Amino acid sequence: MNKKEETVVNLYINSLFDLYKGNYSLKKSAPFIKIVKFFDIYDWINTTAYYRNLNDLKCQYTFFLPEGEEAFYDTIDNVIKYKNTTSIIHELFHMASNPYRCKAKSGFVTSSEENVALDEGITEYFATLVEPSEKKYYPIETLVVELLAYSYDLYIFKDYFTADYQSFLNQFPNPEAINRLSKKLDIHYMEYDNTSSKSSPLQQKKIELLQKDIIKDILTIIYENELNKKNNNLDELSFIVEDAIKSRKIENGYIAQYDLLNYTNNIIKSLQEKEKKKRR
Repeated sequence: MNKKEETVVNLYINSLFDLYKGNYSLKKSAPFIKIVKFFDIYDWINTTAYYRNLNDLKCQYTFFLPEGEEAFYDTIDNVIKYKNTTSIIHELFHMASNPYRCKAKSGFVTSSEENVALDEGITEYFATLVEPSEKKYYPIETLVVELLAYSYDLYIFKDYFTADYQSFLNQFPNPEAINRLSKKLDIHYMEYDNTSSKSSPLQQKKIELLQKDIIKDILTIIYENELNKKNNNLDELSFIVEDAIKSRKIENGYIAQYDLLNYTNNIIKSLQEKEKKKRR
């Protein structure tokens, strides 16, 4: 690394961390302080992995990350590599859900790399609760997570911090419905990552249909849970969903926001009609 590159790296590190005799103190950094305050509010969160991993966590500025990535957490070596400090909080949540220090086994990601999309959605949703951002990452994934949190409470994600996906599923009356939804999110995650503006109309249509299928599944899950809770104000669900969609920039290969709003409203109306017929 030449002198110029060293200067750039040091500037980035200094912008985030408090340096003392050449060594940063992560515990004095803004991201750490914000997350600790978050943990204080949600005291049901298991912070064991977070504080244990923090002891030997390394943060490395790098120019070399895959296209589109701004930061990356290495679950084995306990290293955050980043080229943009705005993603540090997201990566710290990955660290907080890494009790095993093994490949692809933080949060709900399995050793065979299943549940990646759901895990990224939860991680980003937590990160935005700590520090809201204008830039919206993982819009479909975080939409699913936000709706689950709305209906079941944020506590439903407690097992994320102990990397226990099965315990997470067991909280739901229909665990298989959640598991199927996670699989669809993974397909979307892979398909969308490999889709560009140059993709064929057929490929774009395939992504759009998959997005609609995911939206239909999550709305059905939430609607049924609201009925089980004897929530008589189900019209509120339409407003919650509309607000969640509008707060995200659904674009660049996603369904147009106007079409998505119409589609979700039609799904909710259909669910309401179905429930009225049952009562007759």
